Amino acid sequence: MLPAPAREPRAAPARRTPKVCPVIAIGVPGRGIRTCAAAAVTRANPTMRTAVVTARRGSVTPVMTFGWRACMFGPSFASWPSSDSRSSRYQPMWTTMRLVRSAIRFMAVFGLVFSTFAALPAVAASPEDVVPSSSRQPSFHRTQQSGIVVSRIRIPAIDLDETIRSGIALSVIDRGVAQWAGTSTPGGSGNVVLAGHRTTHSRPFWNLDRLDDGDLIYLEDGTGFEVMYKVSDSFVVEPDELWISYDVGKPIVTMFACHPRGSARYRIVVQADLIAGRRIA
Repeated sequence: MLPAPAREPRAAPARRTPKVCPVIAIGVPGRGIRTCAAAAVTRANPTMRTAVVTARRGSVTPVMTFGWRACMFGPSFASWPSSDSRSSRYQPMWTTMRLVRSAIRFMAVFGLVFSTFAALPAVAASPEDVVPSSSRQPSFHRTQQSGIVVSRIRIPAIDLDETIRSGIALSVIDRGVAQWAGTSTPGGSGNVVLAGHRTTHSRPFWNLDRLDDGDLIYLEDGTGFEVMYKVSDSFVVEPDELWISYDVGKPIVTMFACHPRGSARYRIVVQADLIAGRRIA
């Protein structure tokens, strides 16, 4: 049997030259994107060669660059400095630009809102929203000492002859006829508002509901002169109808009391117009 031929040691296979391809780094260390367009980009723009690295298949040599921005926005980005140098050099400029843009946006929005509201037409108040002028309403301030005698009233048709005291408080009404403080004085150009009881105390307005149109009412002013009014209207209202005390643009007297007798459910109102402002003999 022939001996086996001696085996020569197998030579190590020749090391293959690693395949080289251009890679554009995206600025993240250890990562890269192989692309066939890289060579074309670098040939067209020599400044992009800093963005191209030689790498083995499956690995990449990290290069901090803005090559991906150059591919997207053009060659001008290829010559920009690295992110570190740019951030240190241009940070104040970028901060100023952001502030300017924010100010411009704010002014634009504010101008739009202002012009929108300025262009809105004025809305006229509906009749329900209109309230009587404060100059037409009686004052609630005590212009005179409450309870003092300020005038006198005579109504021959219902046999009434009473003094008039200042104030609308119940303690004043309990003493007779009371004048709402702040309303016109007898013979004045406004509304003289008087109140009184019908069934209690001196009950001066017991027969107030019996007055007819044309009946005469005499009021004495502060100087002792009498002025004459003629009844023009009578009606019934709710207790909260304060409009009866407002001025109506002419001199009148308004008298009111609880209605019906023995009840405070409503108010009976009698109004009279001024017909003579001179002393009655």
